[in-house]
Amino acid sequence: MAWEVSALSIDIEALEREAEEIIERARREAEKIINEARKKAREISSKPIPIDEIEKEAKKIIEDARRRAEEIIRNAEREAEELVKKAKKNMDKAIEFLLKEIVGI
Repeated sequence: MAWEVSALSIDIEALEREAEEIIERARREAEKIINEARKKAREISSKPIPIDEIEKEAKKIIEDARRRAEEIIRNAEREAEELVKKAKKNMDKAIEFLLKEIVGI
């Protein structure tokens, strides 16, 4: 029985680590997208185009990248929340099992 609780604890910890990894990957991807957008904005700004067009295009690229990055992070956070919910559900099942086995409830 102790093994089952220990294994369940490890599973929950693994799920939590996986959730953290998902969010971290999303943040890295978001940072990469924003950096690429900034690079494109610099490239555009180095071309001989009227300044107003350059600024407008640069802002558009950065804003599009920011929106994509935020969406990636939101999706990762939702996925992480689902993993945490699964972990809590498994913990509840383990507690219920322990109560039945130890206390006889």
